[in-house]
Amino acid sequence: MTLKAVRAFAVLATLALLFPSAGCLKFQEELVVNPDGSGKMTLTFGMSQAFIEKMKTMGPGGGDVDDKFSMDAEDLENCEGVVAFTKPVKEKKDGYELTKFTAYFEDINKVKMWEKNGEKKKLKLSFSFKKEGEGHVLEVDDKFTDDGDGDKMDEMPEETKDQIWDQAKPLLKGFEMSKGVKMPGAVTAVEGFATKEGRVAQTKIVEADLKTLADLGKSMKASKRKVVSGKSQMTDEDLAAFKKELDEAKAAWPKIKEEMLAEAEKKKKDKEKSE
Repeated sequence: MTLKAVRAFAVLATLALLFPSAGCLKFQEELVVNPDGSGKMTLTFGMSQAFIEKMKTMGPGGGDVDDKFSMDAEDLENCEGVVAFTKPVKEKKDGYELTKFTAYFEDINKVKMWEKNGEKKKLKLSFSFKKEGEGHVLEVDDKFTDDGDGDKMDEMPEETKDQIWDQAKPLLKGFEMSKGVKMPGAVTAVEGFATKEGRVAQTKIVEADLKTLADLGKSMKASKRKVVSGKSQMTDEDLAAFKKELDEAKAAWPKIKEEMLAEAEKKKKDKEKSE
C-alpha cells in the first residue's frame, strides 16, 4: 500500500484523458478489519496495455510508468503501522496489466501514510477504529489522491472544461475505481460509502459516473468515510485463520523486502546508465 502507487494512479487517470485510444485505468482497494483492529488491505492497480504502449512514446521516463506501481525504500519509510507486505503480483488479463499486493497490520489505528517533501511531511491516510456498544466504528481520513490540482481545475473557464471533456470522455470506457471495507459485523450505517451489504461497505466510481471533467477531479479529492457495524460475526476459526495468515506474512516479509529493495536499486542504476 504505497502513496507513490496511489498518487501515480491519480496522475495517470488525468494523463489518460490526453491520449486517443489510450484506454483506461482500474483501481481496487479492499480493506478487512478484525474485532481487535488487526487486518489487511489489498490493492489492485490496472492499466490498459494500450495506455502503457502510448506512454512509452512520450520520451524519457514514459516507459517507466509500470515502475510507479512498485515499492522502494522511500515508500517503506512513508508507511507506519504496516508489519508486512506481500510481493506484488503482476498479470495480464483482458487487455490490462494488473499489479496486486497486500499490506498487513496489527492495529489499524497505527497505520499512517505520509508524503514527504524535503523536511516537510503531510499525513495522507489515517484510520480510527474503536468499539462502540456491541459493534465497531471505523473512520477513514483519505487524502491519498488529492494534490490540490482539483481546485485549479475548478478555476478553469467553463468553455475550456467543455472542450477538454469532449475530447476526454471517449477515452474513459471501462474506467473503474472502488474502495471497500469488510467489518467484523454487519454494517448498520455508512458515511462516504455508496452501498452496504452484510459486513461490506463500498464506494465505486465507474465510467457512467464521470459525466464532466469536474466529476473526475472530484473523484480524486480528499474524503472522509465512516462505517458502523454491529456485533462481530467472526468465529474463533476465522480469527485463528487470519492470525496464521498474518504470522506467515510477517515471517516472509524480511526476504521479500530485501528482494524488492534490491530490484528497485537495480532498476535505478540501469536507468541512470541509460540516461
